[in-house]
This record gives sequence, C-alpha cells and structure tokens, in this order.
Amino acid sequence: MPELGRRCIAVLLDDQKVETVVQPTLQGCDLLDLVASHFSLKEKEYFGLCLDGTEMMPQWLELDRPVLDQDIPQGGPLRLRLQVRYYVESLSWLQDAIAVELFYYQCKQNVFKDLIQCDSHTVFELAAYVLQATYGDFSNAVTAKEDLKRLPVIPASTLKEHPDTNYCESEILRVYQYLTGRSRGVAIISYLNTVLSQPTYGLHCYDVKDRVDAPFLLGLSPKGLAVYEQGQRAHPKQLYEWKNLENIYHRDKKFSIEVYNSSEAQTGSMVRSGTSRNMSVLVWFSNNPRLLRSLFNTAKGQHQLYLSKRAARSMSPSCRSPSDLAHELSVSTVSLSSSTLTGSTNSLMSAGSRGNTISEETAQAAQEAARLAEREMYFALLSRRDTLKQQLRKREEELTTLYNEEAKVTSRRHKAAPGYNSGKLKKIGASFEYSPSIINPDPHRRNTIEDLQKEVEIQQKIVDAAHVRQVNVTIVYKREHV
Repeated sequence: MPELGRRCIAVLLDDQKVETVVQPTLQGCDLLDLVASHFSLKEKEYFGLCLDGTEMMPQWLELDRPVLDQDIPQGGPLRLRLQVRYYVESLSWLQDAIAVELFYYQCKQNVFKDLIQCDSHTVFELAAYVLQATYGDFSNAVTAKEDLKRLPVIPASTLKEHPDTNYCESEILRVYQYLTGRSRGVAIISYLNTVLSQPTYGLHCYDVKDRVDAPFLLGLSPKGLAVYEQGQRAHPKQLYEWKNLENIYHRDKKFSIEVYNSSEAQTGSMVRSGTSRNMSVLVWFSNNPRLLRSLFNTAKGQHQLYLSKRAARSMSPSCRSPSDLAHELSVSTVSLSSSTLTGSTNSLMSAGSRGNTISEETAQAAQEAARLAEREMYFALLSRRDTLKQQLRKREEELTTLYNEEAKVTSRRHKAAPGYNSGKLKKIGASFEYSPSIINPDPHRRNTIEDLQKEVEIQQKIVDAAHVRQVNVTIVYKREHV
C-alpha cells in the first residue's frame, strides 16, 4: 500500500537539508523535535519552523496542531526553514552551546540579508569575527582575501555605500589581523555581543494598518512590541515593553494588545477605566489572516518567554557565563556542519516518517554562499553604476551651461565645449549657421568656385555696360527734345 503523508524538506541554519514524510497525525511540535534532533539541540523553545520564502515576515508552523491541517501551501513538497523564533535579550539566557552556535548562524544570515541593519564599521568588524571563527588566525593577505570571498558577510547596503570591494576587504583584514590569538568560541561570543547591541536585532516585522487605514510595521523583539513607519525599522515610533503588556488578542483580521498607560499619547487607542490601573487597548488590522495569526502566536510566545525568564532569574539567578560558553564552543571538535552528518537518520526513521537526510558537502555550501555573495555584489555595483551615470550627466549639463555663458561674454566658444566643430557658432547671444562647405572647404571643388567667381565678374561687367548704355540713351533723348 502506498504510504500516506506529504514529503517535507526542512532547510537548516547551516544550509543543509532534512527530508522526511509528514504523516497526517504529526503535530508541529513533533516535527520540530525531529529537525532539532539533527543537531542534538536541547533548548528548542527558542526555535521554530517557518514557511520557506517568508523570512522577511515569517509565517510559523503552530506547534499544537497537526502540520497538514494548518494553512500551508498545497501541491508539491512542503518546504520549511528552521529559524530562531524567539530572540534572547542576553546570552546569559542560553545554557546550550549548540543553541548559541545556531543563534550565531541566524544572526550571520540576518546581517548579510540586511534584516539586522549595521553601519559599515560594524559590518567590517562582524566580518572579521566570522573569518576568525571559520578559518582561525590570520596568515597572509592573499589567503585571507580568498577565504573572505567564500563567506557571505558583506550586505548589499554596505556595498552600495562602499562600491570599492578592495576598500571593504582591506578594512576587514585590518580588524582580522587584530583578532589573532582569539579562539573560535571567543570570536562567536564577540560576534553575538556586537549584534545584540544593534537596534534591529531580533526583530520580526509584519505589515499592519491602524484604524484610519494608515500602513505601519509591527515589530516583535526581545524588548517588546514596537510600531515603525514604513521603511524606518531602525527607529520605532512607539515601543511597548513586555513588562507593560497585559493581554494580547486576535480575531480574524484584527490584532490588539492591552498595555498599561504611560505619559505618552497613545494614537488610535481606547482607554479602559474602572480598574486599579487604567489600560490602553491598541488595535491593528491586516488583510492576511494567516500573517496576523502568526504575529499573534509569536507575540504570545515572546511574552511568555519574557515572563518565564524573569521568574527563573528571581528563583535561580545562576547562569552560564559567556566565558564558559566560549570555552565549550572552542574545545568542541565537532562542528554543526559535521555533526549533522551522523545520528540524524535514525531519529527520523524511528519516528515512522520514512525520513532520510540530504547532506550537502561543505564545499558545495561554500560555493553556493560565494555565488550568492557575488550576485548581491553584482546588483549593488549595477546600482552604483547607474547612480554615477546620472551624476555624470548632470555635471555635463552644468558644464555645457557654463560654456554657453562664457561664449556670450567672450564672443567665442571654448574648444572643450560640446559641438565646437559642429558648424554652429554663437556670438553675443545670436547664433549664425554656416554651411559646412565654407568652414571645411573641399580642395577638389576649388576650380568650380573660381569659375563661378569669373562668371560673376563677367555678369557684373555686362550689367555695368547695360547701365551705362541706358544712361547715355536717356541723355540723348533729353537733348533731342530740348
């Protein structure tokens, strides 16, 4: 009998793929457990499976429902991605070194895709950390540049700002040389600490509208729920911290929250009175119910994570230090890319889903990353070329205007002016058109011109003689009639 179920392909954070067959009764949490077992991941609560292609506005699988009963694309294999769903406010929240490394992979992807926006100096520093964590100490510039080209670490925004790749490489290598002697774990921890300080770290954004149909971005982060203007993800218009959040609601195309009132005005909010502390109810809308449900589930989970971590810190304040995590990351002889090659097939097979893993070679993954980096660089350079062409055209028009103004004053055109030899001369604001044959005479036509001149002289003598004869006749006529 043919086996029921649907083929599923999950892309991991190290760009490897896990293939399995999802049975009709398989829950979302069970599928996450299967994928997490590929890494022997213990802290699974920070991760989730989202639909492939929705990384900008992730649409997550619900853990408490069967996978095939959810609102997922139909036809063909189900394509998912393992992603960090709930970001941590501090590395002290993490106890598992594998979870720390997965966070490192996620943040590295987000920086390259401009989901985490950084200035150029920070990008160069982060790229140097990646080189140190991947290839170890700096040996020479030639080798380091070749290694850098295989890593997708320079986002398109940085290439637009600095189209000279040699400059970017030199700045990265300058920091890379300074990191000599640091272990792999220290480089990873330093990378994450730098990323955690960026304003767009851990931000999941969703398109929403307010009561007057004005578009906004609603962002979820470890700090709270923020409202952004379109295209302004670095600076929120309003931030509602998790500690001030009371309730979260969702129904159809409507998403709302209850927050404790603050001194700032709450645009579009309703105030609920009659309680010990007044509440403001803020409402947003979306035409995509699937997206809004994903927003609701993620906001609810992030809020619950905040509450649980706050309670855990008050009960047992002890946590692992960054130095302990860095030491474990450094002494581990098995990286994620190599450890995932073993031990995962049995776990998927024992789940009764007829699964197997599709492991890609490290070289192929590096080549794919390099091709992606080259493609991003190509489009960034094209954009820069178009900008330079526009600037050049504008400067040429300004220069032509200056040459024309100069010609009005000096009565002559500058030799470098456009159209200097075109046959059109300007003098004191008036233009004169000369025949090209006069400006550039043809020596072969010289005889013809001389013949014409002689003919003109003969015709002029004939005219003069006729004029004289006419005068003489007139004089004789007058004398005869006197």
